[in-house]
Amino acid sequence: MFAHGIAGYARLLLPFLIPLREKGYNIIAPDLQGFGYSEGLKGDFEWDVHLQNLSDTINYAKQRFSGKVILGGASMGGPLSYATAARFGGIDALACWCLWDFSDKEFMLNETNTKNFTYLLIPVFRILGSVMGSETDKVQVTTCLTSRKSIQRNH
Repeated sequence: MFAHGIAGYARLLLPFLIPLREKGYNIIAPDLQGFGYSEGLKGDFEWDVHLQNLSDTINYAKQRFSGKVILGGASMGGPLSYATAARFGGIDALACWCLWDFSDKEFMLNETNTKNFTYLLIPVFRILGSVMGSETDKVQVTTCLTSRKSIQRNH
């Protein structure tokens, strides 16, 4: 399964997905609600709805196909895939592009809207995460690809 980003839809991923299909993989690339050919207000991004869309697609994949379920995503599809795995589980592997690497200061300064302010926000987000509960302990990330480098992490 592969999740598109905010400005995309499933058919934009075909140049990447067709070669995988030709190698024998079963591929599912859903249009998240509000994108592509799905229902909903076009361009309406709703985090929890999209997590549920991906969870429903995982369940469909398990019913339709045998074998391992690998969930991946690009752009905002990466964090959506990660959060879906953390919240719902049910996958055998996770491949995310565009997870954020806050230790890459050059990237954070050049590619984010918050620039140096990002580093002031991180402790606030950690506190909010501990108060609101963290779902990241349910998923193990072995490799996350950012736009610039590969990072090895084990949670």
